[in-house]
Amino acid sequence: MAAGGGLPDDCWEYVIFKLLDNDSGRNHWYLDTLSLVFKQFLSVTNRSVYSVTLICNPWPLYRLFQRFPNLKSLDLSGFRGDLNTLLFRFPPSCSITSLNLSNHPTFPASGLQTILKNTTISSTLTSLTCSHIGSVKSTDITFIADSFSLMSQ
Repeated sequence: MAAGGGLPDDCWEYVIFKLLDNDSGRNHWYLDTLSLVFKQFLSVTNRSVYSVTLICNPWPLYRLFQRFPNLKSLDLSGFRGDLNTLLFRFPPSCSITSLNLSNHPTFPASGLQTILKNTTISSTLTSLTCSHIGSVKSTDITFIADSFSLMSQ
């Protein structure tokens, strides 16, 4: 038993991963309910999130990275706002390895340029998905090739 009578974090992580394994890709609504019960479980569930799909931006983006410190994959393919504006607000500490920008009318070149200036993402990103983009220019392809060195290795 951990101090205060709770289970150690590694035990909770095991329970969470078992719950996720048995869920078969469905929504994990029960984790939200359980997380409200006590802070230790919330802390463990937050550390156990490695991938987020963002559909709307109800709060500042930096809070997403604060809440989920192990976040490595961000899917913005379902985001229905201005993608460039969202990318302008990426926190400097962002170190994701996978970014999905699919299903948008244009390639968010100015947003990605801002990320490159303000974050370390160019040295951590190994996967950039841009399928079903309505308009991609040859300059966008050149920009990707020149800017994201790890993806060419």
